[in-house]
Amino acid sequence: MVGMAVLMTVTSTAAMKVDTSMAAMTTRLRCGDRPAGAVPGGTMGLGCVALMASYKGFADRRSTQFSGGPAWRRLTGLPLPDAFPWNQAGQPLPLTPCLPNPVQGELRAADPAIEVHGDVLYNPVQDHLWHDNPLWGTYGLSGHLIDAAAYYRGPGKATVGQSPWVDRSAIPAVDAPDETYIYGGTLIEHFGHFLLSSLSRFWPFADDALRASLGPHRILCHGVFGPDHWWGFDYMRASLLALGIPHGRLVCFPHPVRVRRLIVPRLSFEKHSFVHAAYTRLTRHVGARLGPAAPGGCGPAYLSRSAYPRISQGFDNEAELEAVLAALGVEVIRPEALALADQAAVFARRRIVSGTISSAFHAAVLAPCTGTSILLSPTHIPGPNFGMLDRAFGFDARYVHAPCTLLGVGEGGRMGSRFRLDDPAATARALLAMVQAACNT
Repeated sequence: MVGMAVLMTVTSTAAMKVDTSMAAMTTRLRCGDRPAGAVPGGTMGLGCVALMASYKGFADRRSTQFSGGPAWRRLTGLPLPDAFPWNQAGQPLPLTPCLPNPVQGELRAADPAIEVHGDVLYNPVQDHLWHDNPLWGTYGLSGHLIDAAAYYRGPGKATVGQSPWVDRSAIPAVDAPDETYIYGGTLIEHFGHFLLSSLSRFWPFADDALRASLGPHRILCHGVFGPDHWWGFDYMRASLLALGIPHGRLVCFPHPVRVRRLIVPRLSFEKHSFVHAAYTRLTRHVGARLGPAAPGGCGPAYLSRSAYPRISQGFDNEAELEAVLAALGVEVIRPEALALADQAAVFARRRIVSGTISSAFHAAVLAPCTGTSILLSPTHIPGPNFGMLDRAFGFDARYVHAPCTLLGVGEGGRMGSRFRLDDPAATARALLAMVQAACNT
């Protein structure tokens, strides 16, 4: 718990009485605008260490003497505030600090390589389930998968579909109309996959000299659909236009082709594996060229997933949590309804952004600076990509697990893994306490 950090404001000489009423807390939240030009410091490690220390100190005392309001007054000298995170049974509700999967992705300062391959077989994706398609990919003269162009997920370089080798003589292919192409990799419509995996290969286009050295060649990509389909997604269209790549420069063949010369920039970010400094330059270059964002608030915000049509995991009663937060002055935002520029602005303008852990938080990579993110996880170990990004970008991200119940996996509904918060109202108040603590630091 971070209750003590939230509800006491002290000086070096004396404890000060503070107004802990809900009205006062709500007022402070609404007025907690981020100072103009402020660039918060801190890293994921420091934020989580501080968070876990405050939880541990509170838990140690709670385990021996905490029995409700009287104990709280003995510990703090303060009356029990309305916003304190009690559950319906009258017990304090812990939000357990947690850290992303400890897989240590590598941070690389050097730029990825740019390779040139001749006589390449381009075999298209035939099914939207990439991992179930063993033949798609780019293959060299000998039939071996071109490592620089392969789609891997680490650690261990596990391929997503594709094959280490194919018999090129068994795959009828025609010559591509152009002699030379630049390989743009896999263009995946999912927001998070696009920002992390797909955009990652376009890092040379964020550098004027490198972009010029590549030449005006068309960009050959793998995807289930083609450029017309990709252009219908705001975040794909806006990102590529920010890099100076128009619709007509993208190519996706529906049949196997032989490419005489293929220029292959290696990835600047590979899931669960590594991130280059070139990736941070790329995403901030894109963010700076998205155009003006719509006017928006600066106070604490919660990124909602309750209206997403399809998510990998989530809380089926998240709307109840959101209703409590909204009543307490936290703005609930539906990121899927925002243009990409507006999603980036949420992180650039606001000192505190909270929400259920999701790819919506990846929009922070487009912001020139960010405040504190508080991510609520249904599992005790969030995915490793979040930790890699925190280290590469210096994000102050704090991860907590709320008491919840797993209701089902792979049921065919809108959630891959469906959880239910045990007490959404108490979780909302605990989250609010963390927001207030972050506002006061």
